[in-house]
Amino acid sequence: MTNASAQLYTLTNNCGTKVTIMDVGATLVDFRVFIPKINQERSVILGTCKELYSHQQLYMGATIGRFANRIANGLCTIEGVQYHIETRKGEKHSLHSGDHSFDKRVFEVVALTPNSITLTTHSPHLDQGFPGDVTLIVTYTLDDTNGLKITYEATTTKATPLNITNHAYWNLNGDADSACASNFGHEVTIPADFYLPLDNESIPTGEFKAVDGTIFDLRNKVTITPELLANEALKATKGYDHPYILNKNNGKDGVIVTSADKLLQLSVKTDYPAVHFYTANYFTNAPTRRGNESYHDFAAIAIEPEYYPNFVNEPNFTKDCPLVTPEKPLKKFIYNKIKTI
Repeated sequence: MTNASAQLYTLTNNCGTKVTIMDVGATLVDFRVFIPKINQERSVILGTCKELYSHQQLYMGATIGRFANRIANGLCTIEGVQYHIETRKGEKHSLHSGDHSFDKRVFEVVALTPNSITLTTHSPHLDQGFPGDVTLIVTYTLDDTNGLKITYEATTTKATPLNITNHAYWNLNGDADSACASNFGHEVTIPADFYLPLDNESIPTGEFKAVDGTIFDLRNKVTITPELLANEALKATKGYDHPYILNKNNGKDGVIVTSADKLLQLSVKTDYPAVHFYTANYFTNAPTRRGNESYHDFAAIAIEPEYYPNFVNEPNFTKDCPLVTPEKPLKKFIYNKIKTI
């Protein structure tokens, strides 16, 4: 498969919103919303043209699997058997399942309507090092309230960890297509009383830590600024790059992100127990949609609904993060809604 042969599909609704999906990686390539107040259309996620997609290693908009986020040392033991999980070249820990993760695969389109697309892929036993033959079905559905629902359904032949998410980089400020894209000025609210502290290699320590009195308290809206991201508590990760344990039912509205000009608001709801919040701290040299320029650090915000990172190696995490089995398949959703203010 070459990038040029990738297929793009556009979903539409009665509001004039256009969502573009690519079969490679079952990727959310673009999400364009019309803003009546200024009579303009605005893209709300970063992206690149399909020909240059493989030139970026940031998983822009892709379906992540089999395991989103990190597995310590690329090792896990399932039902008494140790498995060696793929790591990216030269890296110690597995991140997003290594160099042959789902973002690089051509998914088969099995259903398509004007506002919905369903794609599937098969992952054989020991693919990326994981046990079990897995079949994943991903469905994107755009409704007439500018809500984009992503559902994941997966079956397996053996007990296995599955942590499937979407890796969109959100930027509501109107500059998502260009090199000047910045997350500064976005207001963020995450309904989470606890987060997962990380060691110096970004692996969760196994603790659940209260956000009270810390820079990790995002329960009341916080504005993203250079000064905030330079805080000493965020120095090791150069900004936010942390898992948050969502309060029951995600609070009233889920995770909320508002544009700097107060014209757009994103809400994210999910039935996963956590979201990973990342402020695009290492982003330089990823090509924009224009192709002749690149994004820079802090160009966007990633909100990745998921199970806890490294849950296969942390006894404290297993209650909230079950294995998928032949008897208990995976069924999860992410609901991203854009509202004009």
